[in-house]
Amino acid sequence: MDDTKFIELGNYLLNSIRQGKTIIDLANLIKELRLYINNNPNSVVVKFFAETLLRINLSLFKDAYLLKALEIPDCFAYFRQAKIYENLPYTKHPNYAQFLPELLEIPSQIYGNNYATFMYLLKKYLPKEAEDSSLNAIYNFIDSNSILLHSPKDEYYDIGKEKELYTRAQYGQTPAELKDFAFYMQAMDPDTVRLPFMNKRIGNIGEAYTFDLISEAYNGLFVSRDLGNGFGYDLYYVDEDNIETLVEVKTTTSFSEDDNFALSENEYQTMVNTLENPNVRYVVTRVVLDRTLTKPSFIVLNAEDKNTLMDKDNKYFLKANENGKYVFARFNPSRVIKDQS
Repeated sequence: MDDTKFIELGNYLLNSIRQGKTIIDLANLIKELRLYINNNPNSVVVKFFAETLLRINLSLFKDAYLLKALEIPDCFAYFRQAKIYENLPYTKHPNYAQFLPELLEIPSQIYGNNYATFMYLLKKYLPKEAEDSSLNAIYNFIDSNSILLHSPKDEYYDIGKEKELYTRAQYGQTPAELKDFAFYMQAMDPDTVRLPFMNKRIGNIGEAYTFDLISEAYNGLFVSRDLGNGFGYDLYYVDEDNIETLVEVKTTTSFSEDDNFALSENEYQTMVNTLENPNVRYVVTRVVLDRTLTKPSFIVLNAEDKNTLMDKDNKYFLKANENGKYVFARFNPSRVIKDQS
């Protein structure tokens, strides 16, 4: 391949990226271009191609919605977090991120981190553009939200479909959604993940019921469904006192006096972090469903301190840390041994 052919193929690739073609569709072309780039790293046409590819990516960081999200006041820290994430380039245009590491020579230690790869290449090929203040603000956000950025986005359906999938799995059927779930969980046999699949349906139903309830009074965000499951909470709204409210939903069909549930380490740390911010409230909503997965009842638990969740009738306390799960158990007064002295 000579420079002329490289330019021709490079332009074809760039147009294909703009049209939304995936890295799989262009695999053979990428291999050809990568070989030429590796063999001619100082070529003028290679440098021009790299700069053009980077400028395409750079334009995504200039998105008006993303820049507007950066301007949200710090007093709405979690709304700001959600809106920045929602408008990040590789969240909205995931294909773009894949081409940079596949095409251009990069250090192995940053391969796999799309944003770090982009910033490294930008400093290498377009150093002045890398100094942009808004771009650095975005990168600082990315650097401090690694858990959020690497969390997958789960599959959600409407409540009717969730109930149907639960029932079909419960009675031994294997719908396509269960097979997809098994593939996602890297399970060879769908039956091995049948119970987690059913539990996921119960959790989704509880979140949907809670969001519907919140939406009757507030303009909220269904974070875990529409953004991702790495935020440390499922739902978001601002209450009548202008307090950011983060809602983690825990759903059950078998509520009892000895009720307990687990928070992940990320959920627990998010809860603890909110205790330091007077503008934020962390709430765990315990949703109880009947056997038909309808008629939900809600127990709203406010985080009082790092060990206690409280509502007007029930008290939950941190019982143990089991495999990274922070387990909250219901306080049962009948089990307390009173001081007889």
